[in-house]
Amino acid sequence: MERHPAGYDYRARFPRLREVVGAEGGVVYAADGPEGAALVADESALAELLPGEDSAGLVTVRIFATAAARDAHAAGLPGRAGLGAHAPGA
Repeated sequence: MERHPAGYDYRARFPRLREVVGAEGGVVYAADGPEGAALVADESALAELLPGEDSAGLVTVRIFATAAARDAHAAGLPGRAGLGAHAPGA
């Protein structure tokens, strides 16, 4: 898993994002890119509440071997909105 600071431009790396989980403190996106299937968790909304050094890992990127592995992991996330109709091929 990669950790990035608040403000990391994951949209440049993964321009096609699908929201999987949305909450007050952040959002988790499913993405497909040249590196494979990914989940991007952005908790940058919390950055203004934390001291600077604590905001260093508010964006995380997890790459999976397959989209099926990513979707199975996402299915277990609390508050999951679901990939459903937003999944490729659905």
